[in-house]
Amino acid sequence: MPSDAVFIIAALTCIAILGFVRMRNNPTVMLVERLILCTTITAGVYYYITQLDHDIPLLSIENVFFVGLALALAMSCRFSQSRNFQVTPMDFLVLFAVLIVPNILGDALMTGNIGEIAAKSVMLYYAVEYLISQSRTSGWPIRAVTACVLALFTAKALWL
Repeated sequence: MPSDAVFIIAALTCIAILGFVRMRNNPTVMLVERLILCTTITAGVYYYITQLDHDIPLLSIENVFFVGLALALAMSCRFSQSRNFQVTPMDFLVLFAVLIVPNILGDALMTGNIGEIAAKSVMLYYAVEYLISQSRTSGWPIRAVTACVLALFTAKALWL
């Protein structure tokens, strides 16, 4: 992992932990926390896919997980009594751009995994946003998981 990425992840870890301690009783997830979540998701997916040994059984299990996640999100949005999470036409445009555009560009992109990284990141973004919208009473589980994931990132980057 590049040294600047290590510093950024370490800084995000400190911000996330401070935010967790300071705002542990606040039920709403703030914009800064959402930015940290998005950065964490993108970094996690990127470093996972680029450092993967491409073990075929693991990839098939991972793809089944993401298909299951997409189905679970679709079913939850459709049949949930709560209407805090709304799907808009802009969401379909984002999904189209993420799924189609990287695959159309073909060899124009330097990284061959950009379509996979984008698709999995967006799927996780929607899952996190759905969790945030459904947990209006408490934001601490999302903050705690974010701080733990960033702490693991930082530990791996510093000591491995």
